[in-house]
Amino acid sequence: MLALTADGGGYAGAFTFGLSRSNQSAGDASGSAGGMPPAARDTTVAAMVAAPKWVRGSARSRALVATFTAAEAVSLDVRVLRGSKQVARKQLASVSAGKPTVRLPLATSVTAGRATFQATIKDGSGNRKVISKIITVPR
Repeated sequence: MLALTADGGGYAGAFTFGLSRSNQSAGDASGSAGGMPPAARDTTVAAMVAAPKWVRGSARSRALVATFTAAEAVSLDVRVLRGSKQVARKQLASVSAGKPTVRLPLATSVTAGRATFQATIKDGSGNRKVISKIITVPR
């Protein structure tokens, strides 16, 4: 019951109310009934890449070596670009957590100069991270 008091030409009163979250399913164990917030969704990729390095092989062959640090299983798509033209590419469908290394061979016809290293990392939840770095292709 609400207590009202006369206030000149009308009535005044006060009441207190509370709100609760009622749209949860019965099987949801992380509800407000236990005082815990709902579980957070995975929205980031737990992976990074160290600075890529160039290595030389026999007969003047060159390769870009990139070491990744992944806290979860990921897929990798590694590219070397000159403007919008793709110079080299390597795809790995599944890489386990840890420090995987990707070796990306470069054709001898590719001239020395500036290029872009681009790595697209995807995790099992569908999250995606694109890392781009400016690199210099050696002679």
